[in-house]
Amino acid sequence: MTMFEISKLMRSRDRGAALVETAMILLLVLLLIAGLADLGRAFNEYIVIGEASHAGARYGSMNPSDADGTCTAVIQMAAYNGVTVLREVEEGLTATCGETVTNGDITITGLGCQPGDPIRVTVTHQFPTIMGGIIGFETITMTCATEMAIVGATP
Repeated sequence: MTMFEISKLMRSRDRGAALVETAMILLLVLLLIAGLADLGRAFNEYIVIGEASHAGARYGSMNPSDADGTCTAVIQMAAYNGVTVLREVEEGLTATCGETVTNGDITITGLGCQPGDPIRVTVTHQFPTIMGGIIGFETITMTCATEMAIVGATP
């Protein structure tokens, strides 16, 4: 074998090793990009459920005896931003001051209280991950709560 043939044989082996290394690095880069996409989506949905809880607390502070309207305000704000907040079919919810009302993913504390008292709206959301099968968890539970002072009169 000549020196030229030996160097040609060694270069072809190097090309195969480079291809394997590229494939391994590409897999890691794609996993990193998918993880960053999941993180971005999760952050966006967290902001949306925070805004939804804020909208519910704002409505509840002006209408402290209207549990259905408070739940509707939360659901509409979340839906407007592309997030589904679950609500049970229960309607006509009422509460006395200090009780907690839960309707699906929405929990309201302070319904029926007097002006100056706080009303708290908590929204819980199950975020489905893209990387769930690889990482080991399918959903992440997110919770946002907003508390405001009641300014509306209780009928």
